[in-house]
Amino acid sequence: MNESITANSLTGPGAPFEIVDELVLGERMPVFKNRPRSARELLIDSARHGELCYIVYGDQRVSFDEHLHQVAAFAHVLQDEFGVAKGDRVAILAANSPEWIIAFWATISIGAVVASMNAFWAAPEIAHALASSEPTVLIADNERLARVPPNSAASWRSIEIESEFAGLVARGGGATISNVVIDEDDPAVILYTSGTTGRSKGAVASHRSICGFVTLSKYSGAAALAAA
Repeated sequence: MNESITANSLTGPGAPFEIVDELVLGERMPVFKNRPRSARELLIDSARHGELCYIVYGDQRVSFDEHLHQVAAFAHVLQDEFGVAKGDRVAILAANSPEWIIAFWATISIGAVVASMNAFWAAPEIAHALASSEPTVLIADNERLARVPPNSAASWRSIEIESEFAGLVARGGGATISNVVIDEDDPAVILYTSGTTGRSKGAVASHRSICGFVTLSKYSGAAALAAA
């Protein structure tokens, strides 16, 4: 045990992971005082890593700075050209890719909600999730877009990753990160259950839950070092 680092030095008054009592949705509970207040704050904080590599995808490399610029650009296009507003859902149906990551952060940075859809779903599962989430925009690669049933009651607009995404990011070039007000308890992501006993159900994660997980992970790392 590193005697110079104690539990109180991590979570006590003035410590980096100071814990205080606050009201959360009407209930008093312990929280990290110095936590980020939205997932967008996590995004903005990533800028301190600058030109370090953030995404590795085959031969493609994306730095933290480049990622932040692309997120801001795509977020601007979602708002300005596709009418995505705070609280709207944006469905992402695609294999892992840099575009998936950029679309995710762009959506939650403007207070909209990502409906994260399983890339292995068949047409009936896709149709069910689209009907339940009612997205304003569907972002998909061409393989998954082809699985969307043609008879779906489509009230959304589609963005095909391969043919449209790069052009949309270019059109939004020079934009800055949105400053729309985001509350900690605003929804951020809809994650779908496995649906082993029926249809998949959308489980909502708030900005608070995402930031809490990140802060707790950092604290666990610091505590592990303290115990070494």
